[in-house]
Amino acid sequence: CEELVSRWRGHRLTVLSGTSGAGLTSLVRAGVVPRVAGPAIEVLPVGRIAAGSTFPIAALPEHNPHTLALLGAWSPSEPQTKLAGLTLVDFLRKRWRYTRHTDAYGRVVGMFSAIDQVEELVTGQVDGGRFSERFIEELAEALREIPELHVLLCVRRDYKGELIARLAAGGCAVDAQFELRPLSPAAALDAVRLPLAGTGRSFAPGIAEEIVEGLTGNGDGDAPEVAPALLQAVCARLWRALPAHVREITELELRRRGGVSQLIADYCDRVVVTVSSDHGMSPEALWSWLQESFVTGLGKRALVDEGLATTRELRNAVVRALR
Repeated sequence: CEELVSRWRGHRLTVLSGTSGAGLTSLVRAGVVPRVAGPAIEVLPVGRIAAGSTFPIAALPEHNPHTLALLGAWSPSEPQTKLAGLTLVDFLRKRWRYTRHTDAYGRVVGMFSAIDQVEELVTGQVDGGRFSERFIEELAEALREIPELHVLLCVRRDYKGELIARLAAGGCAVDAQFELRPLSPAAALDAVRLPLAGTGRSFAPGIAEEIVEGLTGNGDGDAPEVAPALLQAVCARLWRALPAHVREITELELRRRGGVSQLIADYCDRVVVTVSSDHGMSPEALWSWLQESFVTGLGKRALVDEGLATTRELRNAVVRALR
């Protein structure tokens, strides 16, 4: 965390990458953003470039949806009608004019912005990608015109190379990178045990190790690793399921919840039900698509390439919601 904070502070445009489930969003929101804050530093709210507004598009002036989504995150109380049509540099110049401060030595330190899930510049082919190109041009202009601006872009590792190439083509030179790897088993064990400090609860011998072992697999290389998203899902569900009087989390308590496999299955059930409801599908149809797409006839994991608009006949909006 401290290494990433140092790179963000010391560079104008930093790219943070990692596999899906590695915990990019959690790291930025809970770790990096609070640490980068300081005297004479303005840290903008963590933004996204995906359109999340329910405001009628036809009622808005001509605008770039990526820009509008980010401005809406930076200034959530501002009406969409006032933000539409503004460029990034328009907004930031005005904001910096009113929030610009100096530290005790009279130095202007900077304005910091983290933008999450930037792979949408690569995957969201809206208007043939012209909105993405224009957004990158706006970002390049903002970095040129506001020397105090420091930007952190968070992207899935699959799309990092293409994103950096598109940024370079649009005049945005990436001058720092940081890759977040999944947890090692030892780090995962700390992540399971340490949050219990001060709660009055503890794990019986061997139980924390059993949880980590049940979540450990091999990543791109041969080294074993644990996905933080799954670790968080399992531990949170176990914690919520424990009766208030339980002080020691024993083998019996874990078995009563079905063990690690059942906790993961419960989590997946909830995700599938939520996503299918949000997108007007039946959970059964979504489960069938998942099994047919990602499980081979031998019961092994299959890889699937994402299409331009659909993936194996399922709309990409649903695929991304699942991810």
